[in-house]
Amino acid sequence: FVCLAFCHMSAMGQVINPLFFKYPQWSEELEKLASNDFPAKVVVGYYYLEGKGIQKDAKTAVMWFKDATTQQLDDIGRAYNNLAYCYEHGEGVEIDLEKAFEYYKLAAQNNDNNSYCNLAECYELGKGTSINFDEAIKWYETCINKGTPIGKRKSQVRIGYILSFEKNEMDRGMQYLKSAGEDGSAAAYYYLGEIYNHGI
Repeated sequence: FVCLAFCHMSAMGQVINPLFFKYPQWSEELEKLASNDFPAKVVVGYYYLEGKGIQKDAKTAVMWFKDATTQQLDDIGRAYNNLAYCYEHGEGVEIDLEKAFEYYKLAAQNNDNNSYCNLAECYELGKGTSINFDEAIKWYETCINKGTPIGKRKSQVRIGYILSFEKNEMDRGMQYLKSAGEDGSAAAYYYLGEIYNHGI
């Protein structure tokens, strides 16, 4: 049943059938199953957070994500990443960037491929922690190697920016920006244009 729910929920991470929860018996059965099943907890939390097929209820989503983090399973990182998002954006809880940072860190440490870029951004921008460009680059590199295609492209841009504009390592930075540009990033071409136009 959980496998069927995931099929309805995603294809390569993209929602393809939010009507899944429009059938009360399905939603009730999944919630029942979720009481003892980690994947179902994350599915239920996701639907409540996004309001896909059911009424959006971020507080209930947070409850399910927190419950999922009590399960010591291989993919617990997904629950941590979702919780971090809620604390970063004030979904169902008060905005708390320090908690968001801690949850992103736990998600990354538990190999959630969506969290690497999020954690790197916390270090780069000082969200919930002190600015640390070296740590930001480390986690952006992890995203390039293990993250999602979108995260990889963004990480190349951010490393290129940090190296070029913050650490004065122009040659290395431009390599990352050129690579991101070849992958279709308009932001990479913008930063390259800034470098060329101003002779940085």
